[in-house]
Amino acid sequence: VVGLTTTTQGVFSVRQSFDDDFSEQYTNGTGALQAQSAGSSSGGATTGGTTLDLTAFPSGLTSTINFAAVKVVKIANTSTTGNLIVGGAGANPWTAAWSGTVTILPGGFYMTADPGATGYAVAGGSKYILITASAGTVNYTILVLGE
Repeated sequence: VVGLTTTTQGVFSVRQSFDDDFSEQYTNGTGALQAQSAGSSSGGATTGGTTLDLTAFPSGLTSTINFAAVKVVKIANTSTTGNLIVGGAGANPWTAAWSGTVTILPGGFYMTADPGATGYAVAGGSKYILITASAGTVNYTILVLGE
């Protein structure tokens, strides 16, 4: 991440820059900085919403993954217009990584990670991610890493 901020205060100008690279490497397993499965899905969300089940998540192949814990989730809005609203599933919403909803602007993404030994919990009462478009159809991609 690279950025520059400039703030003007009276006759003075304050300039601050930041340059931050980050990465986390996960190995196979169930402890801290470990994961056993990765899945991804993409599609077009409408105002009616698309519900994804973390206990039957697409593996990218022909099977599904039953996540018990999530270590990383990244959701990208791949459209040039329209916002994605993530969260707020009516029944059994997944709330371990966020509460309420997250709005992702066109071309933006939301990513969160819990590299600890337990990760973000997934259970029968907390397993659905609802992805809704602000209007029309908004394309998305989601990647989930966990165990």
